[in-house]
Amino acid sequence: MNYRTFVAAQFAILAFFFSNIIPESGDILLPIVWLFEKKVLVGFIIADLINSLRFLPGALNVLTPVIHDHHLPTSLFFWVPTVEIFVAIGILQTATFGAVFLKRELRRRAPDVMNRLLCK
Repeated sequence: MNYRTFVAAQFAILAFFFSNIIPESGDILLPIVWLFEKKVLVGFIIADLINSLRFLPGALNVLTPVIHDHHLPTSLFFWVPTVEIFVAIGILQTATFGAVFLKRELRRRAPDVMNRLLCK
C-alpha cells in the first residue's frame, strides 16, 4: 500500500466513524479522500451504503404516501436500488464539489502543497 492510499484510507475510516456518531459529520473529510485516492472513496461509498440499509425501512415508509398518491411502482426491487443510488449520488456530489473548492484554495494559498499532493 503506497502512502497516498494509506492516507486516503485513514481519512475514509475517520469519516465513516464520525458519520456514525453524528450523521453527515464525516462528509467534510471526503474531499481529502477524493484528492488522494478515488478508489478508496468508492470503498467508502460501498461501506456507507451497506451501513445505511438499516434506515431503508423508514425511508420507504416516508415514501409510501407519495408512491400511492402518484401511482408509482410499489415493488421493492424498484425502490431499494433507487434510494441507494440517490444516496451514492449525494455522497459523490459532496466529495467532488468539496474537492474542487479545496483544490482551488490549495492552488491559491499553498501551491507547494498542491504540487506535492498531485505528483504521484
